[in-house]
Amino acid sequence: MAYFLVFTLLVGITSVLGGDGTHPKCLSKAGDQANNIRNWSFNDSKKLKCYYQCLLISENIIPRQGGELNGKNYFKLFNTEELQANADNCLDYKLVSTAHQCDGAYEIFKCNYNANPGEFKKSMIAYFDNKGNTKKSSKKNKKSKN
Repeated sequence: MAYFLVFTLLVGITSVLGGDGTHPKCLSKAGDQANNIRNWSFNDSKKLKCYYQCLLISENIIPRQGGELNGKNYFKLFNTEELQANADNCLDYKLVSTAHQCDGAYEIFKCNYNANPGEFKKSMIAYFDNKGNTKKSSKKNKKSKN
């Protein structure tokens, strides 16, 4: 029983810190699909698909109303040349033109995941961990300047 409690606590702390490769703001809107997102389980749920749309919009990769994909921000998600090559292959015109919609965003992430699941997960975890650490540093710097 004690092991279960410790494990549950660690999983909870890791999720709050973004250590599971998820976007905290977008995950909070995913409702009953949050566990599927954390477990990298792809299904046809609208909430799950819209999580990926939220992620692309929140990371300034696509504008909410559609339009140009920001390649610089998109490729920041991928920390190896192999993943960046896969990411480039996942950007066919149809997906890019619908990336501001839930289905298009979902298909882009599903394509990247299917190309190399293990490395894709590691890259997303590293991206959000780094982003979380950067935000914490800038908050500390603001407090120390005041």
